[in-house]
Amino acid sequence: MFRNDDIFGYGVNVAEQLQDFSEPGAVVLSDAAFGSLDGTLAPSFDVVGWQDFKNIAQPIQVWQRAAPLPSTKCPNGKDGLDECPTLTLHPVTTSDDRAEIRDLTNALTGDVAGCFASVGWSNATTLTNVSTDEAAYQISAVLRTRGARLRLKVSLSVPNEQVVWSGKYDGQLDYAFEWQDDTAQKTAIDCVGQVLDRERRRIRSLD
Repeated sequence: MFRNDDIFGYGVNVAEQLQDFSEPGAVVLSDAAFGSLDGTLAPSFDVVGWQDFKNIAQPIQVWQRAAPLPSTKCPNGKDGLDECPTLTLHPVTTSDDRAEIRDLTNALTGDVAGCFASVGWSNATTLTNVSTDEAAYQISAVLRTRGARLRLKVSLSVPNEQVVWSGKYDGQLDYAFEWQDDTAQKTAIDCVGQVLDRERRRIRSLD
């Protein structure tokens, strides 16, 4: 229900109380919201259990994704404390010489970098040339085309290891602007989710 500049209703009530229930920086979902997640994000959430909320008739099953570390420093298992996690985004590449495709790769690189810049706990940089960068996580992407068809393949890797995750995002050149915005956001969200999961496992192994 809308009233003046405010909104009311069951969903608003649940969301507000989930926010109060959540630890700072964590992501908390109701069971209904968790059920809408795809196979990429769902495994990163742990079940908290059934919770009773004010003015909600039935208990709600709550899921939580753990909060990132409260500091910009974290143990790396080697030299004590270091900035973490470090990510390097390599410019999107393509073998297509069309000007509009070259422009699209540059735009995708900038948009993905912008999405990573909004993640306060990450230390992300974008390489503009060949480098011996030793960031904890390397993100590279290749844009393949066939006529008006687009496919962006994104890979996430770590030093001295093979690719730990990859994703593909298909689109059409006729809708390049919409596809660019959507793909940049999905790329950042998927990569951040993978980094969070690996960092959680790494930190738990230090206990």
